[in-house]
Amino acid sequence: MERARELSAPAPKGPDNPADAVNAALDLSQARQRPQADADVRGSDPLMQEPGDQEGPYARWPVSGVTIAGKGRGVVAARPLAAGSVTYQAEPWIAVVADSFLRTVCAHCFKKTENDADLSHSCPACSAVGYCSAECQAAATGLHERECASVAAVVRMTAGKADSRGARMLIRALAQRSLDLEGGPPAADRTVFSDIEMLEDHLNDIPPPKQKEFLSIAAGVGGLPVAAGVGKVELVRLVAALRCNSQGLVDVENQRRGDVLIAPADFNHSWSVASSYL
Repeated sequence: MERARELSAPAPKGPDNPADAVNAALDLSQARQRPQADADVRGSDPLMQEPGDQEGPYARWPVSGVTIAGKGRGVVAARPLAAGSVTYQAEPWIAVVADSFLRTVCAHCFKKTENDADLSHSCPACSAVGYCSAECQAAATGLHERECASVAAVVRMTAGKADSRGARMLIRALAQRSLDLEGGPPAADRTVFSDIEMLEDHLNDIPPPKQKEFLSIAAGVGGLPVAAGVGKVELVRLVAALRCNSQGLVDVENQRRGDVLIAPADFNHSWSVASSYL
């Protein structure tokens, strides 16, 4: 209940100047970074296992969460691993279908239709998401009804001329936040919006042109119904956190069907291409 009250408190009015919004987000990002006081404890060892990790999200898996000097969170093998071993498996907190697959990949289970046929079910209000079955559509209703109008607006604005994944990912995160606040079922085991707020956003390391891109996404979504009560600064930081921690969802044909966010998001720090596989 305390968490719900904290999340539902009115957001402070954001800066009117876009540059001020980015600078304020940078300040917030720096303030939220994990303390580096453990550097002396680590000494020359760049890895330090998190205390109590044996009871954390990796308790049943052959890996451990670590803090990596200069990078943040990561994962290392806790014992020798055989080739082909499954090291970790989790349900995504949120996921969005790639623009090129909106008509052929289910927005709930991510199955692709045969022969690239159009999906059998779609949202009658926005026509921006489709499903492979009535069961998948029903399962997604609680989340989609909170994002429907905002997703429809983004799809209309981009009109197929620009990649809308970043905006749709932010919209879905805000919709899941709303669902969390209302006491809805969690999107993934033990993961709630406050866990997502703790993800590293690395805003201080992102070049100014990319910061402006994040600001543009935040500004566009900030005027939509799903972002009501969320300040500009927090939106910019959330865009960066989603971009830094999300992964591509890739099928066996190496086609990127969409993007997912799994929390904790410790597996993508050292990958040249961060991907989860169907």
